[in-house]
Amino acid sequence: MKKLKEIINRKYTPKEALAYFVISTGKSTNTEVDKLVDILIKELIQNNNRKDLMDKLEVKSIEKIINYWNLSIEQVIAYGYIVFNNIIFEGNSLTEEKITDMFVYVMRLHSPDNAVEFVDNKLEKI
Repeated sequence: MKKLKEIINRKYTPKEALAYFVISTGKSTNTEVDKLVDILIKELIQNNNRKDLMDKLEVKSIEKIINYWNLSIEQVIAYGYIVFNNIIFEGNSLTEEKITDMFVYVMRLHSPDNAVEFVDNKLEKI
């Protein structure tokens, strides 16, 4: 129970979220949104060593992230869903550059709480 509470209460920066998005797409050969989100969730739960996360990103990607929010795990997953879905919908490949640019764009459109609400509403309609 203690481990579960720690995971639920953990906070992430947008830069950490970006690293998890890039790691998740790198671990999947499948480009379905649901599969990518499943891998993202597994990474968020299993990867406790957040010190090395920024080493997974190019400096130019890190520099594009200007928000200093504290994101919940639910918010990171919601942003991941939106980012993955938009890139796949546009027919683009899931490269670090595309993920970064889409994440920056999505953060301008949706606050963290709005991202969660947006995804909840979208999934209700399915």
